[in-house]
Amino acid sequence: MSSTPGGERTGLVVPVVLWGTKPPEFRISELTVLQGGSVIVAGSLDGQVIQWRVNEETQAIQPDMMMLAHEAPVTCLAPTSQVPTSTRYISCCQKGKLCVWNSVDGRCVESAKHPFVHRKIIPYSYQVTPTQSLTRLFCIGDYAEVLVIDAQDLNVLFNLTSRVEPDWINAITIVRTQANHDVVIGVSISGMIKLWSLRDLNKKDSANVLYEDESKVMAVKNVRAVSCSTLNTRIMLLVSASSWQIVDACSLNQLILSECAIEAVDGIIIDVDKIAVGFVDSTIVLFQLPRSRLNAQANPKPASGFDQPFVFALLKGFSPSPRNSFTSNVSFFFDARGTADGHPRRVAYRADNNGRIAVWRIPHNFEPLVEECLRSKRPIVYNPTLEESLPRVWRALKPGPPGIFDSFQPNCKITSTIYICNQGKLLLGCEDGRIVMMNACRAIMSQLLEYAPSESVQHRILHAHMSAVTCFLYPFEESSRYDPNILISGGMDFAVVVWNLTTGSKLHRFCNQGGAIQRLLIPPDNCNARILHCICSIASDNSAALLSLKENRCVLLASRQSFPIIEIKWRPLDDFMLIRCEDECVYVWQMETANLDRIVTGLVSEDVMEACNEQAGVADGDDEAGANQATQMLRALKNKNLAAVKKIALNTDRSSRSKNSGPEMLPLPIDIVSIQKCSNEMHILLFNVDAIIIGLHAMDNDVSNGNAFNDSGSDAVVGKPSLSSLLAKKQQDAHNNANPTSNGKTAGSVVNRWLSDTNLYVDSAKLLMSLVYGWNLDDSKDSLALNRLKLQKPKVPLSFGTISRNGIMSLYMPSTSQSNENGGSLFQQFSKSVHWNLSNALTTIHLVTAVALSNTLMSLQSRTLHVAGRKGTLKRVSSVQSTDSSTEAEGQQIKEGWSAVAAMHCVMLPELITAPLQFAPPKVDLLARRWQDSCMDIRDASQALLIRELNRTGSNGRKKLLHIWAPFLPTLLDPSLSIFGKTTTANVPFATSSQPAPLVAPVEQNHYSSNASLAGPAKPKQPPSRPPPPIPPRNSANSNSLPDPVPQTDMNNDFALVHLPDHAQSGVNQVRRNQATAVVLLGVIGAEFPDDFDHGDVVRATAHSLLELLIAPESQLLPLNSALRRAAMDLMGRGFTIWQPHLDISKVLIGLLDLASMNDKQKSDNHVSGSPLNPSVDASRTARHALSLIASVRSQALITALSMEVARYNNSTQHQTIQHSVTSPLIRSRVEVLRIIEQLSEKQYNDVAELIIPVGDILVHCLDINQLRHHSLAEIFPPIAKFYMIGYCPASRRIAFGGRNGSIVVHELKTMKSQTVQANNSPITAVAFSQDGKYLAAYAAKDAKINFWQTQQSFLGMGQSQMRFYKSLAAPTEFAVLSPGGTYQPFRARLVWINAKSLTLMLPNGRENRFAI
Repeated sequence: MSSTPGGERTGLVVPVVLWGTKPPEFRISELTVLQGGSVIVAGSLDGQVIQWRVNEETQAIQPDMMMLAHEAPVTCLAPTSQVPTSTRYISCCQKGKLCVWNSVDGRCVESAKHPFVHRKIIPYSYQVTPTQSLTRLFCIGDYAEVLVIDAQDLNVLFNLTSRVEPDWINAITIVRTQANHDVVIGVSISGMIKLWSLRDLNKKDSANVLYEDESKVMAVKNVRAVSCSTLNTRIMLLVSASSWQIVDACSLNQLILSECAIEAVDGIIIDVDKIAVGFVDSTIVLFQLPRSRLNAQANPKPASGFDQPFVFALLKGFSPSPRNSFTSNVSFFFDARGTADGHPRRVAYRADNNGRIAVWRIPHNFEPLVEECLRSKRPIVYNPTLEESLPRVWRALKPGPPGIFDSFQPNCKITSTIYICNQGKLLLGCEDGRIVMMNACRAIMSQLLEYAPSESVQHRILHAHMSAVTCFLYPFEESSRYDPNILISGGMDFAVVVWNLTTGSKLHRFCNQGGAIQRLLIPPDNCNARILHCICSIASDNSAALLSLKENRCVLLASRQSFPIIEIKWRPLDDFMLIRCEDECVYVWQMETANLDRIVTGLVSEDVMEACNEQAGVADGDDEAGANQATQMLRALKNKNLAAVKKIALNTDRSSRSKNSGPEMLPLPIDIVSIQKCSNEMHILLFNVDAIIIGLHAMDNDVSNGNAFNDSGSDAVVGKPSLSSLLAKKQQDAHNNANPTSNGKTAGSVVNRWLSDTNLYVDSAKLLMSLVYGWNLDDSKDSLALNRLKLQKPKVPLSFGTISRNGIMSLYMPSTSQSNENGGSLFQQFSKSVHWNLSNALTTIHLVTAVALSNTLMSLQSRTLHVAGRKGTLKRVSSVQSTDSSTEAEGQQIKEGWSAVAAMHCVMLPELITAPLQFAPPKVDLLARRWQDSCMDIRDASQALLIRELNRTGSNGRKKLLHIWAPFLPTLLDPSLSIFGKTTTANVPFATSSQPAPLVAPVEQNHYSSNASLAGPAKPKQPPSRPPPPIPPRNSANSNSLPDPVPQTDMNNDFALVHLPDHAQSGVNQVRRNQATAVVLLGVIGAEFPDDFDHGDVVRATAHSLLELLIAPESQLLPLNSALRRAAMDLMGRGFTIWQPHLDISKVLIGLLDLASMNDKQKSDNHVSGSPLNPSVDASRTARHALSLIASVRSQALITALSMEVARYNNSTQHQTIQHSVTSPLIRSRVEVLRIIEQLSEKQYNDVAELIIPVGDILVHCLDINQLRHHSLAEIFPPIAKFYMIGYCPASRRIAFGGRNGSIVVHELKTMKSQTVQANNSPITAVAFSQDGKYLAAYAAKDAKINFWQTQQSFLGMGQSQMRFYKSLAAPTEFAVLSPGGTYQPFRARLVWINAKSLTLMLPNGRENRFAI
């Protein structure tokens, strides 16, 4: 997804997870709790975050979702709000990446990258106004300050710094005092405690810092935690690694100090005189403090005689203990809040790096425990109330989660995976050195579906490695210069093996390095010819090697590195390979001569590595990027590189190699990703729905063009190639071997042939449909899908996922709660109760996928479906042709089946899921954002589902949506938040007048017109601006009647949860995204359900927002041809009847005409159906469609507006000067204007006839007058022949238009002048010029007469000719005309001149009357 609200969205991707039979490794490093303890969030040392659900009824903890966003250990987890029911939390990692998550559906709401490592975050809310509060996040970490960041946008707002000994803060807490301000307490790593008072936080910005009010040195180092409590506001707990102590909160004096034999980790005050401390051995100890040494005001009982703290209870730790001497591997979280019965609820959570989570519910009454401890002289030991881990969950799953492939040897461990998508092959590297190659779709189907092939899944075993295979590389996927048949594998046996994928044979085995191969990569495309044939391998002995696939030898072995290699970069123009190691040293190797040029250390090494980016993609020989010729010659002589010397001496330009790109390759439908950090068996299947649709349409197009049965035309038809084709192929192969960079075109065509000749796209589509289909809801539909559509029912519960912006994935985990309570299969229970109730976002994605793919498969030709079904079998061409007619009926049945599947998921699914089953409806905001998706089938599916969901919610639901989303309309927001900046629409009476400076650069005030007007340095003078339309004044009683941004409390909770914006007080980025959603959503409601708009201000604001999107100039937030602009065009046309009273129609038409005519030169005639349109072409197409819709519903208003533009232009031309020329806005888009007039002429004849004189002004303005010299008016614009009240004289080049008011307007094309003649008092039925142009006849049927006018030429033919009334003759009057169907038709009569003095009147009943002058 694009970060801007109007940016292009990425494709639709459906993740499916294969977890494998072994649980993923999850070493917990951080822990937090949300939603009142119902959700536990844990972060791992490998960067994964897992949400756990606590089920109070079953007393169980179940893994819910795994989030993949961080590549480094998670260092901090915290909720973003102090509200107990908060559903959002923030995660931070060691690389500085921050993510805000929504725990309801696992989506990443916002992400950012900070140059800091945060270790602890505390949310803090404060009141700004009596009705508004803000939340800030106070962060500490590996920096000497307390950073305060925004809880929504993650921007650093200000910081808390120190005047005295600034140092890293180890622990922090916020104390709410009884005074007017709260206090932040922080303890530095050196043991100094600091206090900051929080006053006027809303006035703080990044330029301000807040210094501490008080600081004091404490006798404690390395403080792990600091805790304060409202139960006893006079004491404060400090926990360090070696001790814990109680400090007076007012004087900061030490009250109690207790040394620890075991390292302490965390602690909290749980009562007036009791604390809980967690230790590194995973034990939580409850201490009773001596009351005599506390200065607390409340003493429940007199002193018991103890002067030292003692242990009265133990919360038992894990066994065996996860204690480690180097790091703290235990995480604690203490939760204390009140319950309904008034007793405080205290819960302790604990997790370790073995992935185990334990929960204790601490008793609320401690006194009996203390008395029991004193009586028995031993502390009470408690076992965890709840305990869970991923291995225990996996052991409880019967059957276990499926893996990627486990049929050939169950005990063989998979160590590496690669998916060759353009061949549909999956290769698995095993621990014993074997490589298993198989068809990916067949393997996945055998694991997930009830797929029973005639024989087991075919696979081939490749033997070459002696031990585990560690990595793969498919070079062609990185660069088309490599052979698409080549695969590279590396292993623990120090070997790199080159394979032929087609034959499965080993081509060569490299054994040049002394360690296990860790990574394989390729050099860039602008290296020299020898290096272009190489691949680079990195081994565990800190070496890197360039291995030539052409010469089968090692070109360069870089083995001087002392530390592991982190990164390799290239300076191809200087023939350098740069290797950066863990010690930050950079080794510079010359690739051609295999010499070590230099070793760079210190700060210079970073600059050297960054400088390599200058040569990325730059052609060889450029003096700007590479060294000059003299330096290159010196380097070549120094290293005795004769080839380089010769090249420099001859001044040959290495960039002269051909870089012609090959044919555009089809996108890949599936990608299989292995998550090695979690588990070797965990794989994620990423189905690219856009790519599947494009591939299906491309296959259908090939079949329709006759390219489905052969590869090269006539040679394949006769069965064997000709001699000429064999010779040409041999010459081409020789040329490719001599010039490796030209292999891209041949390889691309080979890959496209592989993709089209296999069932990859059809198999991928059917596999994905089998996974997302709504099984077990309708038996008849299930039978149809199984028998007719050849889908396969899954046999195990499936694990799906969602992808948030920036490619962050959230994966649903298997759960033991999915049991077969009703005696059915596990998948039957999953499909009925779980699949459509997991989350609203997942339901949205799956419904869009199912409807879009069903419509695509339904649109394929019957012959395409037949070809897809028979591929892989050998048939004669004649037999294939003979079966075409027999498969037509079968293809029609298949199309009907897909139509039924689409209707089921689009319309019937909510009705099929009835109580007690639950249905999570699709999110209207996600559907609205795909209203103008780049893929047409996904666009149509999203629009149909959105309209269906709005229809299902009913009128009350739509009105609630209006109430929720209306405050996010851009024209109602502050310019600093609005995506428009300073709005160019000056007639919004309810916009705020006093605004602060915008966060983005203000947009220009001139309206967007066309690409030429934006790019040209000298812009022609525009016609004078149009006055805004009158807007009715608003009553004072309704001046504040706009809906409140905060939802009402009486709203249905489920409805609010599904359709509420991401946050009522969102950050700037989220507010801008909500603006785009609000415009589309309210536009759809206005277009499809206009009666639900009962608020005039909301209609006006929506209309102005749509108009602003049309005419606003391009900006960073609003790209020129973005999906949001296209949606505004479409919705402007769909709901024009409701928007028109609030808009200046001229602005709308000019904006749409400019956009529609922008890409006249980029015709999409050669566009393949189903493939994504170019954004600019799509914008033009959408604008044309919007104009057609406007013309169909408001034809007269459109004609009037266009004629007014013509009048304004004609008026301005009379006052133009030589220096300032005036251009007409209609001339630039004359083709679109004529298309609209043609459309109106065919479909709305009466409206055009009613306004024929304004139409005449438009036609004369837009027609190419020069073509009339050689062609007639009917040839240039054929629809004009339908209107008999239009007459054209080729001799005098005049056009006459007879209007309904009885007047005739005659346009002289020579002088571009016009004159008006009042011919009759009733509408003109027909006009005609005599052949010499001297006479003009006008017939008025209602007046029953024909008037003749004579043209008088001025002196010497100069000036404008004059019309003089000549005579009037009686003619037949008007009579009723009936069509064969019995309906009344307009009275249409025609005048035809026979000669210079006589003419014939042809009536609609077939009669003719002749008249003579």
